[in-house]
Amino acid sequence: MVAHIGTWIGTGKPGIWRPQLDCALVDDPRFAALAAAAGAGVSFAQAVALVTGASDPSSIGYAIARNLASGGAKVVITGSRDLERITATAQQLVAEAGAGTVLPARVNQGELAELDQLLDHLKGQNLALTHLYPFAAVNHPQLFVGIKPEDYLKVFSVNVFGIYHLCARHARQAPRNQPWYVIIPLSPNDGRLQGSGLYPATKQALRPIVVQGQNEVGDRRNGHYIGVSIAWTRSALMSQLDAGVAGAKAAGLKVFETRDTADVCTLAGTPAAHILKGTVIDAAGGFGAIDPKDMAKVFSGGH
Repeated sequence: MVAHIGTWIGTGKPGIWRPQLDCALVDDPRFAALAAAAGAGVSFAQAVALVTGASDPSSIGYAIARNLASGGAKVVITGSRDLERITATAQQLVAEAGAGTVLPARVNQGELAELDQLLDHLKGQNLALTHLYPFAAVNHPQLFVGIKPEDYLKVFSVNVFGIYHLCARHARQAPRNQPWYVIIPLSPNDGRLQGSGLYPATKQALRPIVVQGQNEVGDRRNGHYIGVSIAWTRSALMSQLDAGVAGAKAAGLKVFETRDTADVCTLAGTPAAHILKGTVIDAAGGFGAIDPKDMAKVFSGGH
């Protein structure tokens, strides 16, 4: 397979990004200080970011990319759809951000050769990624006994193998003269949501990147590996669960909007996140503590 890479869109205008989420949504006791440090706004003028899975304007990845661009960053967005559609998304993103520049690219995160082509392209432009957000993800929802070998190959290729490859390649190409950030999207779902297929398994498989990456690379090279345990977010990926939102809130869970989760993840890529490197931010909204049987009740209407 071959990656299809567009051209940079936007004027590169500088900007300031300011988080908008309610900090009370995030249960992690360290988060308030992180958000407070960005209260006056953050400039991403020197940032070069890659956000995979950002080609859908309703996705978390898109919202993260918009945050970064609004702060003046150069942002690469990828998707597996055709380049023309991703380019249209990039144009929309630049218009909404009002700053920064965006490079659209059609890249399948599950195809390692395509990832290499994209990273080689950036290296050829003398661009070193200061921010990596590998947010592309797929799933094959199914009861445990119905998962087939071909499902494992497809889902793990995108959700796990591609991310490990991206992180390994990035570690060798990361900037040497400024801080850099790798933000890993994780999930508190360990299978407590019936029919969640392989998604929980793939997210659990990514957790070692945060600790191992920090210990083996980040501490020596000014890098920050940070995981974000993402709660139930009303995004494109979770849209099929929207009918259960009221029940989830009644059960004591916090349901995030896409912008909320994007703001948490964006803050993880700011200087104040230094104290969080090598750890996971708990933005799970209580999801990781709820009994699986109670979750089943949420989706059955309480019966």
